Amino acid sequence: MSAALPGGNDFVDVTDVFRNAAQDMDPEDVLLVDGFSLYDAMTALQIGDPRMDTGVILEEQRRPPFDPLTPLLPEELCYILDKSLACEMHWHSGHTLSQTVYTFLYVHHYRSLEPDMIQAGMPKILDPNRPFGLVTVVLRGVLTAYLKCCDLVWRELSKGRVYDTEDCQLEKSEVSLAEGVPTGTIVARLQDGIFWLEHCSYDLGIWRTPLLDRLRLRQILLNLFRADPVRSKSELRILVDRARTILDRIRDGVPPPTPRPDSCAAFAFDPYVTRQLSNTMPLQPLALPSQEVAWDTLAAILDGFEELSKLATETHILSWRAIGSLHASSGHLLPAFSTFYNGAYVLGTIPVTSLVDSFFTESLGLRSIPSTWTISRIPDIQQRIIKLLLREVQSGWFNFPRRRRHLTNSLLDWSALYIRLRQFADTTQAHDQNELVYLRNVPRVALMWRLECLREIVFSGFKLELYAPSERPFAYWYLCRILSDHLFILDTIDPMISSGSLARQDLSVSRPFLTALQDMCASMFVMTIPLINVSPERMYLNFLKRYKWAFLPQYARLPEPMPTMPVYDDFVDACEAKLKDHRFSPAQCFEHARDLLSQLTSTAAGSASAWHEERSRFFTSLSSLSAQLASAVPMTVKHVPHFDQKSFNWDATDHRWFPGIQAAPS
Repeated sequence: MSAALPGGNDFVDVTDVFRNAAQDMDPEDVLLVDGFSLYDAMTALQIGDPRMDTGVILEEQRRPPFDPLTPLLPEELCYILDKSLACEMHWHSGHTLSQTVYTFLYVHHYRSLEPDMIQAGMPKILDPNRPFGLVTVVLRGVLTAYLKCCDLVWRELSKGRVYDTEDCQLEKSEVSLAEGVPTGTIVARLQDGIFWLEHCSYDLGIWRTPLLDRLRLRQILLNLFRADPVRSKSELRILVDRARTILDRIRDGVPPPTPRPDSCAAFAFDPYVTRQLSNTMPLQPLALPSQEVAWDTLAAILDGFEELSKLATETHILSWRAIGSLHASSGHLLPAFSTFYNGAYVLGTIPVTSLVDSFFTESLGLRSIPSTWTISRIPDIQQRIIKLLLREVQSGWFNFPRRRRHLTNSLLDWSALYIRLRQFADTTQAHDQNELVYLRNVPRVALMWRLECLREIVFSGFKLELYAPSERPFAYWYLCRILSDHLFILDTIDPMISSGSLARQDLSVSRPFLTALQDMCASMFVMTIPLINVSPERMYLNFLKRYKWAFLPQYARLPEPMPTMPVYDDFVDACEAKLKDHRFSPAQCFEHARDLLSQLTSTAAGSASAWHEERSRFFTSLSSLSAQLASAVPMTVKHVPHFDQKSFNWDATDHRWFPGIQAAPS
């Protein structure tokens, strides 16, 4: 074999080995290792997949043996610490440990830095420019802290608050993350490294302070990852403020230079290490993000910790739901749901059964549940409410596709709860007129939450670009129905909501907000009718596919039909009627919506709590969009067929729910 081929010329022909081993097998038999099925093999690779060549070692990929005890220059250690953090941040972004953290070769040799191993590897001639303590004390301390940070995050992710294969990859590939080393021991090692840097007699030049900053930042991250957000709210905020100060100083300072090609620091990261690790399928090497991107990711994590500290003080379900809905489109790196519910208690100390009372008192604005009610002691209703509320809060920190799936799957459960509450209200004897009013409104609470799920589902279709142009009119028409029914319920329960309650504050926001959305959707429904350019048969088939959740056989088993279900014939009648309604003005609808939204910035915080300003910015952006659309769409329905549909910008990055207006060519 030619020596020029990758791998050299020392190959051995193993054809006979495989032929002999296969003699007792039938032609269609397959041998599989435990935990790896034929389906895994078929879906892992395909012909021509670059991962099929991951075992090939090219000449330029060969590296000298890595010696973790090689002395380092201060700037080389600084470079290593920065790049290792970039690996860690890339793992937080959803990639595997093998492609990110494990490419940092010191991870596989951290036991070589133990005191009993250091003596054997100590160099015979010490270089004052490369103090051995930088490796044996400083790097040893920060390396174990680095591994423990990854271990603490891995443990949190493995609890199921964030789903595997979508947000995180939990495969450890049989590599230790210092799980057996107590956190207290690691803190002491890291402190030893900080003490050595502060008091060593070696001339570290300008790199003493940058190294200290990086070790102190790692110390803060270790404390953040091991802290309990519920019990350490004030501590989290102090740590976040300190971390931001250090991070700003690091970013403003001089970045460490790229090491020389023959430096040990240049070989401290091997993107091809994945071929040496145990993985369920071959993995391609990844290019690490730039250091600036890594710092940005770390800054986002610190923002997430600050938000956790604020969320830990929120005891209202309505606040958690409002905040989760507000952040639904943003990518939070920390699983905030674990702060709300740890598997046993809500916010660390509150029994999970208290969610049932909160569900009604907050939604209906009651100061307390009437003592004669037995609803909180009916097991099936209690379990339904607890299950739905926990999943609803959790979904606020899902990504958009999974949040849509969750909301779609929860519709049937909300429908079943509504029916069960109707039965409870019909069979419960009221002792006075006030209690009778409360009983009649109990089922409407479940109906309101179901309508909000419906609204989020239909609106998310625009964000995810699921709708074809011909499907947009139905989506906006259906949203008008959903919003109309929601406003009707708010008007119905309004008289019973006590003044000063959270529900009363939310009502002052919800009513004008939903009215503005209804005006915008009504206008967009009329403006998009000309987009229907397919046959009625195709329109109906698309409708059945897009709203298939409404035709599940389980709905037929409910004792009564659910309100606000999508009905295609009603949509067809609405199209004909709306185009003949010459009193309707698309532009005036947007103007009315603009006026309502602009007034919402001065309303009470309500359930938005500390996120009131963020919600106000959302209202402001939606108001500005309404003003743009009002100036672009026609004043009357008769001009709608002549409107240039290319004026709409349906790019989902402009806004979640409505199109923008294309800029005029210069």
